[in-house]
Amino acid sequence: MNSKELFLKALNFEPTPRVPVAILGGFTWIIKRDKTSYKNLFNAKDFGVSHVIKAYNDFGADNVNAISIVNFFMKYMGGEICYDKIGENFEVTKPPLKKLAEIKNYSVDTIMEKALADEEFLAGLKQVAELKKHYGDEKLIICDSWAPFTFAGMMVGIQNFLAQILDDEESAQVAIKFACELIERLAEKFIEYGADAFMIGDPVASGDMISPGMFEEFALPSIKMVAEKLDKKNIKYFLHICGNTIARVEPLLNSGIDLLSVDSIDLDKALSICRGNYTLAGDLNPYKVLQIKTPEEVYQHCVSRIKKAELSGGFVLMPGCDLAPNTPLENIQAMVKAAHDTK
Repeated sequence: MNSKELFLKALNFEPTPRVPVAILGGFTWIIKRDKTSYKNLFNAKDFGVSHVIKAYNDFGADNVNAISIVNFFMKYMGGEICYDKIGENFEVTKPPLKKLAEIKNYSVDTIMEKALADEEFLAGLKQVAELKKHYGDEKLIICDSWAPFTFAGMMVGIQNFLAQILDDEESAQVAIKFACELIERLAEKFIEYGADAFMIGDPVASGDMISPGMFEEFALPSIKMVAEKLDKKNIKYFLHICGNTIARVEPLLNSGIDLLSVDSIDLDKALSICRGNYTLAGDLNPYKVLQIKTPEEVYQHCVSRIKKAELSGGFVLMPGCDLAPNTPLENIQAMVKAAHDTK
């Protein structure tokens, strides 16, 4: 059984010989180690594929992530982005909108036209195709994006967004729907180029940021809207929410997601709620566990999580967020080794 088959069995709640182990993101870790930048990867002759393959071969995980290109949309809308600094993340440095009501001046079609005319955006898609060519069906190839709720927030700045939701709910809903349509179009492109799974990250939907009521009114419907689109394309649909997530586990039942990636959580309680409906992935703190513990401590911590989850499917061992750039490779490999050893 290869890595992709193992991963898919876990997603289908089938018994597996071991727990799948995956990396969430990893690109800032890659560019920090390789002393390069996101821009350099986009402009490389191989679209950065050699960097990805080297890192993921070193990791030994069951998945491979492709580079994120969703922030380019902010540039096409008139915002500012930064992705040319060596060893640093790809960031939105200036939101394109001041008010959510301004979204009426934008067109999803126009933004996609700009994207598909941009060689760097296309390089991100071509990287997916090259990874698919290299790995075939050996590993699960995951492409990612911001979730619509978080993307809508980034269009005006997160704090500004949360304030504007209260003042102009109608415009907030229009902006979120616009983000849904754009993210759906991005997912379609990833599928076209060979992705096996599409993951959306929704940090603004965290219990540390918004109330359960706000989550169910604004964020959850957008998660479901993307699910309806992807379900017709037969692609696996993953969701990541940072921080406090235990209050999100039950509302996400029957949302259409295949996997929920979480930060630290009451694993027993969460699994008892979601198992059979969607897979839970996590919940290794990227700093407190993966970055600062010794490899042996990481190994033992991972073994304890695997024993709680058992081997009946419905669980993937994974960092609770993107890899911190200073995470020792030995600690990542200890996580992977724990998944391989615990049977």
